[in-house]
Amino acid sequence: GQFAAAAGKPTVFELRRNPLCAGEHAEAPLCVWHAAVFRRLFQALVSPRATVQESACAACGAGACRFEADW
Repeated sequence: GQFAAAAGKPTVFELRRNPLCAGEHAEAPLCVWHAAVFRRLFQALVSPRATVQESACAACGAGACRFEADW
């Protein structure tokens, strides 16, 4: 896969060619593992109130899996 991030509030992460959902097809985002990892990192490093939501998923037809971290 390919990772990109855009700093800000929210901070946005994108994973293109995400190997964890390659070949999958879904109605709702599937990448709960990535969302949990990003959330835990932000809670430990930025704020214990941090949340992370997956706002787009390649398994749903998006060009990349997209995560938004806010605190």
